[in-house]
Amino acid sequence: MYRKIQDFLEEWQQEFEATKDLVASIREEDLDFSPGDKIRPIRDLIWHIVGTPGTLMTEMGETNNMVNWHGKQVETLEGLVSAYDRANEELVSIVSRWTDEELNTSVSVLDGEYRKGYVLSSLLIGHQAHHRGQLTVLMRMKNRRVTALYGPTYETWLDMGEEPMK
Repeated sequence: MYRKIQDFLEEWQQEFEATKDLVASIREEDLDFSPGDKIRPIRDLIWHIVGTPGTLMTEMGETNNMVNWHGKQVETLEGLVSAYDRANEELVSIVSRWTDEELNTSVSVLDGEYRKGYVLSSLLIGHQAHHRGQLTVLMRMKNRRVTALYGPTYETWLDMGEEPMK
């Protein structure tokens, strides 16, 4: 749980950039890929990630213009990346107006009561990392290169002239 706004803003920027880089690396023709009926297609998974900041801020009572889970889904990769960029800008603007003390304030979100600092750490960043991991698995199933998130991938080891770790 965050206790300082600046701590969130710094970590969010890293997580946002990692997610945006991953999404931007996807091929438009792969957006409808799903390996089974019970697994979201890549497009829907990206939409879920992109819509999370707007959904959470709306649930917390923050007026915003971000896309959210309840709006019309963006269909193109370019549109998804653009919507994510706009969500990032607006999220940072909203949270930057909060005080550190407000992070300890309880809010109703997704049928639960949580502190704002917890919403940012778990329901936003942790949730995004979870779905980003799902996205990398789907990309690997399409035999696509994934971006390095928290360390080198097989391909980035090769790019560095190193033997990929086993």
